[in-house]
Amino acid sequence: IGARIAYLIEYWGEVSSFAGIFKIWEGGLSFIGGLIGALIASCIYIKIKKLNLWKTVDIFAPALALGHAIGRIGCYLTGLHIGKLTTVPWAVMVNNELRHQTALYDIIAESANFLVLWKLRTRKLFDGSLFLLYLMMYSTERFIIDFFRADPSYYGLTATQWSLIFVFFASLVLFIRHKKDKKE
Repeated sequence: IGARIAYLIEYWGEVSSFAGIFKIWEGGLSFIGGLIGALIASCIYIKIKKLNLWKTVDIFAPALALGHAIGRIGCYLTGLHIGKLTTVPWAVMVNNELRHQTALYDIIAESANFLVLWKLRTRKLFDGSLFLLYLMMYSTERFIIDFFRADPSYYGLTATQWSLIFVFFASLVLFIRHKKDKKE
């Protein structure tokens, strides 16, 4: 639900009717919206089950990065998220124009994120550090990749980039605060 809501916010002009809101096969989903929706649902579940929030999200951090990389393979194979015009040697031809392969960039970056998180899982600094690190790494890589995507921009940045600025700095503040609390 969060993935669809975020997509509709960004691409509202493309929805032609009320029924179009529900036609995900004619539009799409947003990873950021899905992540936010999943976090809200997870927090509710974790609270109901009386689990430790930070330990639980750390368990899922490496799998989240790997799952995202695998999901982007589908985007790559179906030709989704083709980027801006370019002359780089690895560009893909779309409608007789060479374009960036931003789904491929995401696959590479998310695979690297997975490897880092997998390596750090046994040496984490504090409960929540893996998940917060994932959010900071993802925010950074996706912020950069969006400069190559052909998405609409608002004041020079995509809607995703604007939201990632918040995600990055919120994660950084929580990381620093939790690290400081761990030392005390």
